[in-house]
Amino acid sequence: MRYFVSLFCIAIFANAMTDYYPIINNYIYNSLNKIDIFLSDSNISAHPVYTIRSSIDAARESSQNTLFRFNIKAKIKLPRTMRHFKLFFEDFKQKNSIDTLNGRSVQDSINNNSYLFGLQYHAKFPLRFRLGMKLNSFDSYAGVGMQKEQTWHTLSFLYGFDYRYYIRRKDDLSLHANIYKTLNNAFTLGFENSYRFEQKGEVRHQAIDGLHLYHNWNASLQNIWRADVYMNSDTNDNFRLDYYYFGCDIIKTFVKKRYFLQISPAVLWREPRDFRPSYRFMVSFGVNFYKK
Repeated sequence: MRYFVSLFCIAIFANAMTDYYPIINNYIYNSLNKIDIFLSDSNISAHPVYTIRSSIDAARESSQNTLFRFNIKAKIKLPRTMRHFKLFFEDFKQKNSIDTLNGRSVQDSINNNSYLFGLQYHAKFPLRFRLGMKLNSFDSYAGVGMQKEQTWHTLSFLYGFDYRYYIRRKDDLSLHANIYKTLNNAFTLGFENSYRFEQKGEVRHQAIDGLHLYHNWNASLQNIWRADVYMNSDTNDNFRLDYYYFGCDIIKTFVKKRYFLQISPAVLWREPRDFRPSYRFMVSFGVNFYKK
């Protein structure tokens, strides 16, 4: 019952956002523009550029309570003040798996989330540099990352890394290497692999390997079929298989991609359940604020 009430609340929120979106977006733009003028002491012709993506996830799995997660990711460029820098603000995910939902309600999730805030610098070469802070624990960090893509006809290879050193959490390293094969105008097959090491995380080592089939019905509707394997380890010993995942994401965008709705039914085989199947249903509603 609580799950359906939550879906109803998300629907009401989506309807309200349609009316208030222009007001909120203009408020964000005007506020950032005033901040830029104030910090730079300049009134030259320029305007802030930003993307702010926020969403609410609600998921229910067999014999488990409904869980929620609030997600946010923002990148802001103030051209008068910082020509080569961007501000960023985003929620911090402690796991790479699907088990990132962390509240019995949206408010619980907001309170339980950790957030990152700081500056990002893009050099002319592929590296990007970050200085920031994990706000809930006031843990400062410095980081460097890279992402590159190589393409050969219908094959593409996307790879990169993200390394952060926190004063308290110490090392946090993420690697990814993905291969994509374009089958035709509508279908793309992807083999995606990622690894993460956290010196003081809940689990020290995490790895996900997945075979994904992307189907673009049109510019606003996409299907993603997923078959994933998630493994982790608390020590430097061998990895432990945590779950198999098979599911489908149905993603629909609305009104010039300002809003999106994602529905994700799935079947999981988890190690704690002796790999007996469990059924999961997740719905996400999100909003994109932007000014280019």
